[in-house]
Amino acid sequence: MGTTSRLIKKTPNILQKKLYKVIPFHYRYGKKFKQTLDMLLKSELWSEDILKDHQLKQLRDLLIHCKKNIPYYKHLFKSINFNPLEVTSINDLQLIPVLTKNIIKKEYNSLIANNINTSKLKDICTSGSTG
Repeated sequence: MGTTSRLIKKTPNILQKKLYKVIPFHYRYGKKFKQTLDMLLKSELWSEDILKDHQLKQLRDLLIHCKKNIPYYKHLFKSINFNPLEVTSINDLQLIPVLTKNIIKKEYNSLIANNINTSKLKDICTSGSTG
């Protein structure tokens, strides 16, 4: 959330509604929102091949982040000899074992990325799921 949104939230409700109508999204939600919106608008014009290449790059970047920053995945990738740099298609994800509820319970702390401020993390619970 951008600075503008935080400031708007501090104003009375009746004024908030009016401000939200006149202040553009990129001011309310910050620089990252604007960058993402611009990229999405541009990507609407991309060919299927360019879009697939972009998606594959994003997938590779995510997997590299996991290997570098999340102890569970660093260990897992090493144990199965998985190299994110060698990912050439979405089908390569089949090489990674499915993350189960039991694994999450057992490996909870090692699933937290090293590059985040853990003091800002909050435990939350859901009503659960059957799937």
